[in-house]
Amino acid sequence: MSLRSSNNPTCNNTPGDVLVNAGIRYKPGRWLRLKGPDLDAISVNATSGAFRDHRSGEHGGFHALCQRLGIKHDGGFVMDGGTAITDQEKDDLKAIQWAKTSWSRGIPAVTPKMPTDWRRGQEAWDQKQSEWADHREAVYDYLTSRGLDPMLFMPMIKIVSTLGNKGQDAEMMDQGADFYFMLPMYEIGKSERPEHISGIQRTYLAFGDGSYLPTRKIGRRMLGKKGVTTLPPSGAPVILPVQGQVLGSGEGFETVASFVQTTRRPGVVCWDWSGLKAWSQSLRPGDGAPTVAILVDSDKSETGQRESAAAVRRIAAHEHGKAVYLLPPETITPDAKGNRDWNDCLRQTPDQFAAGIIHSWHKSDENMALAPIADDSPAIQQKGPRDAEVAQIIAAAVERHIAFQHAEQSAKDYLPSYLDHLEKIKEWKNIPEEERKAKKLKRPKLPPLLIKVTTGVGKSHLIRELIKQFKDVPLLILTRTHELAEDYQAAGAFQYHGRAEPFIEPLNEIEYTQEDMDKNGNKFHDNTCFKYPIVKLTSENNHVPALTACRNCEFGRKFMLENYHERSMPYLDARMWFSSNGFDSDKIEQVPACLWLGHQAKASRQRVVVAPNASYSQTLATWRSLTPDGEEESIQRLVIVDEIPDLTKQMEATSADFGVHARKCLDLLQYFSEKLNKVRSEGSLESMTQGKELEEILSDLKAGHASLQKLAKALGDSVGEKVGHRLPDDLVKQIKGSSSFQVGSLRSSLPRIR
Repeated sequence: MSLRSSNNPTCNNTPGDVLVNAGIRYKPGRWLRLKGPDLDAISVNATSGAFRDHRSGEHGGFHALCQRLGIKHDGGFVMDGGTAITDQEKDDLKAIQWAKTSWSRGIPAVTPKMPTDWRRGQEAWDQKQSEWADHREAVYDYLTSRGLDPMLFMPMIKIVSTLGNKGQDAEMMDQGADFYFMLPMYEIGKSERPEHISGIQRTYLAFGDGSYLPTRKIGRRMLGKKGVTTLPPSGAPVILPVQGQVLGSGEGFETVASFVQTTRRPGVVCWDWSGLKAWSQSLRPGDGAPTVAILVDSDKSETGQRESAAAVRRIAAHEHGKAVYLLPPETITPDAKGNRDWNDCLRQTPDQFAAGIIHSWHKSDENMALAPIADDSPAIQQKGPRDAEVAQIIAAAVERHIAFQHAEQSAKDYLPSYLDHLEKIKEWKNIPEEERKAKKLKRPKLPPLLIKVTTGVGKSHLIRELIKQFKDVPLLILTRTHELAEDYQAAGAFQYHGRAEPFIEPLNEIEYTQEDMDKNGNKFHDNTCFKYPIVKLTSENNHVPALTACRNCEFGRKFMLENYHERSMPYLDARMWFSSNGFDSDKIEQVPACLWLGHQAKASRQRVVVAPNASYSQTLATWRSLTPDGEEESIQRLVIVDEIPDLTKQMEATSADFGVHARKCLDLLQYFSEKLNKVRSEGSLESMTQGKELEEILSDLKAGHASLQKLAKALGDSVGEKVGHRLPDDLVKQIKGSSSFQVGSLRSSLPRIR
């Protein structure tokens, strides 16, 4: 009789006794068939304790089985029944076993060859595999959409075609998922065989419709415990700035896959920052070990940068450890959360990926110096004497720190004023328009804030901190150029661009059609304007494109049809415009929607936007957000101006130009005078309000006409003078005081008078 008391272990316990003591049930016999969730495929020899998992193929001695099940023992069958595993450990073991089971039951993403023991023939085999043809095609399309070569990575992938009706499967199904594909994770430090699978990463997809709606990723979920996955390369490796072997590593599959595909070097997927930390801690590099290229995820939270830098320091702390910190280029557009990674670089600029890797490699030390430091990051000791100028460097750093604190505190102090301004705007909007006009209640003005940032404070760092401080405040940041806007973009801002000219010609060599979008859609930028030459000409003549060229643009009208409700005024106006300009339904179908209007709409929904100051508009300074009720709400952005913009513009004009505009003023005076007489004859309350507005317009036009005449005379008087001719002070005051002109200063010089 065997004793099962935890206080009296005996060496005569059999494998069955050990299992019973651990609370594991089984079906008796020569081979013990275990019972319970995720254990029913395991058989244990009743005498020797050897086991086999019939699902995963894993097998081994009883010691290995006890380790797998969390049963503690001293090498024989001596067991302590009182050392039962905790509930959490049981849950982990169940999750790992379920991950192995899911992987073993998965359908290969690449159609396998007919097995030799398949007795029903090739036709029946092909018929059986056709059940998963749509799933395989969806995985292929998804990898392609991420810029990845499906043929390189699909052999590593398996598919689960049917989702369960509970748990994470049910949650994803509610969001529209049809199935998921999975990649295995293996225990760190062990060979990548099925018995060493610790978990799987599941990517849930929804089928596309084959025409307009592509395959979509619904979400990702992990099952089991985190591990690592090695991605093997294919082809001759790309030459990198180091001799010897290179091993890429990063948090995400798509990030590492982008590196492996382009550089043809192996890579290790750690699946998240904690996996990267565990993997880097496990490394013990010896002589001749490869250089580890850490592919940094540039997160808005800075978690990716911090943990990647810590991993580099851990590896470099070893005698033979070599690692580089590869930050993705700042030129790539971040996602909606403000994050950037190397897969974004592959998708947006595939031809520049390898160059980006090499450029980041050369800047590794510089970027590491700027990276945030993790609490447990090892310090890398620099040998040798300290710099003789270290005292001066420290003093300068202290001055910069103090200047930064002043700027940061000013921003914090200003925030209540901005929030108070938003409340006043709400109150002003709630007052009826007639009452506002009667009481002459003007729109509340936002009090300005000027922060003069000391040179060398670290503007990029200050920007990131301001965006964090104003985490609930919509911001519009104005810079002098697009290049200066990149610092803000790197901090998580959405970079707004003006209209851009398409850099590819129409397929029909005449005009852009929907066929251009279908075949070359990925080659157009978000801010592409299909009528750029007309818009450029309009702008060069100091006219507003939105009020002129855009009103007769079929691409903009098509955007209205695709993005507005069919009962809204923009939609109805677009329908009427197409009808009056001879567009039938087939012709409308061939018109692509304006990309730049889509870019504008996207910018209006971003909390933080950065743009050149020349792009400023009231529309851009307004944030379109959704209320908890699902209604759209317009909130005025807090506008930050980086460096003082040019407030004036030098213009070239002749007296004839002023004469033309003076003539236009007379025509408008006649038009609005007739309209005013008609409104006055109606005698209604509404007409009285409209009459006052028309009187103000006429007053401005009269002042503008008089100013134009005086400007023309001043230009005429300057003919023959060899030096710059200054306008009379009274004329300058008149121009500045007239709302018909937005001119800060005017000057004419002899060489520019024709």
